[in-house]
Amino acid sequence: MNYFTKLIILIIFFSQNLYSETIEKILFSFNNKIFTTIDLNQRIEYLKILNKDNRTISREIYQDDFIAVLLFNEYSINNKIKIEKKIIDNYYKQIIEQYKSEDIELYNKLINDELLPKKIILLNIKYDYQRKIVLEEILKTKKFDQKKLDNNNNLLNKYDIKIEYFLINQEKD
Repeated sequence: MNYFTKLIILIIFFSQNLYSETIEKILFSFNNKIFTTIDLNQRIEYLKILNKDNRTISREIYQDDFIAVLLFNEYSINNKIKIEKKIIDNYYKQIIEQYKSEDIELYNKLINDELLPKKIILLNIKYDYQRKIVLEEILKTKKFDQKKLDNNNNLLNKYDIKIEYFLINQEKD
């Protein structure tokens, strides 16, 4: 083989390796919907926008959160839980506006859709808000006796209850 042929083979080999890393991988499917690494990475980027203190969170926790919000979304769809667009838009505005004074570079990237498209941020806000609404409704329907829980806190240990999720809190004026 001449030098030119070897060079072409090397270029093809390396370009295929680089290309294969950028291809999305299917993570799972749920109710005939396929979710990929692209969907998970968008969720991660969204959560990083919310996470101001730059804590390191494992990819496994992000993935668990992603699965959880999709399950809450499906529950919301099945139970016809409607979220007003105005509420989602207000959260979006709050998220974006907080960076106007804190981090102008990030603010500009968000405004110009350089980090994530606005529709992806809005979708993730909807996911989080749906989860919030569903959890609040579940807690409202359960009649918890706070004194019993305080006096018998081994009840929680008995069932080893662990709830992890990201929450957007909207302060009311």
